[in-house]
Amino acid sequence: MKKRKGEIYQHECSENCKKRGCGKVSSIDGLWKLSYKICMWEPKPRFNVQNPIENKYPNVCPEEPENLRAFCREHSKIVENHGYPSDLRKFLEKCGANPNAYSKEGKHKVKEVLLKISRDDTDGNKTDTVEETQGVKYLLRNRKITNTKNFSAIEGTTEGCRKDIGEAPRLHRRSRGVECVVGGGGVVQYWAPLYKSEGPTQVALIVIKFLQLHLAGKTVEDFRNFFLSYDNICHLDELKLFRHNLDLPAPYDKVWLEINKVIDPLHIKNHTRPKCKELYNPEKVKKQVPEANLMCAEQTFAWLGRYKRIFNSMTKTHFHFMVHCLIKGRNSYTTYCYKKKKKTTSSICQDC
Repeated sequence: MKKRKGEIYQHECSENCKKRGCGKVSSIDGLWKLSYKICMWEPKPRFNVQNPIENKYPNVCPEEPENLRAFCREHSKIVENHGYPSDLRKFLEKCGANPNAYSKEGKHKVKEVLLKISRDDTDGNKTDTVEETQGVKYLLRNRKITNTKNFSAIEGTTEGCRKDIGEAPRLHRRSRGVECVVGGGGVVQYWAPLYKSEGPTQVALIVIKFLQLHLAGKTVEDFRNFFLSYDNICHLDELKLFRHNLDLPAPYDKVWLEINKVIDPLHIKNHTRPKCKELYNPEKVKKQVPEANLMCAEQTFAWLGRYKRIFNSMTKTHFHFMVHCLIKGRNSYTTYCYKKKKKTTSSICQDC
């Protein structure tokens, strides 16, 4: 999976694939249906302790819990050493929460107990972390990027435009889904797991990583001919992080300011602000790529979401491996369809 975090899925692009926007158009979206159990541990802040970003970026342990436990192997031992059971329901009860009616108050009590244990723990965190799983650790270690100021929206810019980011209360902690980037031709280019919610900060770092990989070797002029579609792009674009050049090597410091940002035709109707319809109008894409498919991510999810029951019973390792294998197979089938010159909808041959 280390290879997956640092590469774009490659394919043999055909003329028909390019006509639909492959290479010039990418659509990003989160699929919340697919998730897996993760550890309930509350890690202490790892980056910029004096100005933590834990409320902006998910700070959780993404490792899979032990069988019938609430924590992974390492954190089960730590919790038990502090006099608490690692069994999920017994642990919640010991913290003063009711597992049969897990309310916000109960959740707060559990979090306070876990934060106290993590602060008292002197062994440090030896497990995998969210930033390592998503492949954005190098961005979070950059202090000019990692601070609460950058991860806040400009005052007054998001008023009147609301977007559900998918925070879901559950008894057992789970991942929040997967964030997928799909090219205009229907080829899945990149994906990363989501944690807690599809918040703008988490998505912003995934997008920066994708743009660096996808536009590697390109010039600023190439950036200006690239279109990125996302249903919540207004909240991304209004982060203070994107109001100035990024602290990245040139020319990637200008990548967000130079690319074209749009909202697909389906979701732009949900944006009530006239500003969103003006700035992120999908018709801008049609001028350069008349056959561009901005709905490719949603169409891909119509296929991938069918595996919900299978995915949601998997462990983290099997989950990631299965997503990778399915995407590889689907991309191969998409390429086959284009070679046969058959019309495709979300990479599915209509004539097959």
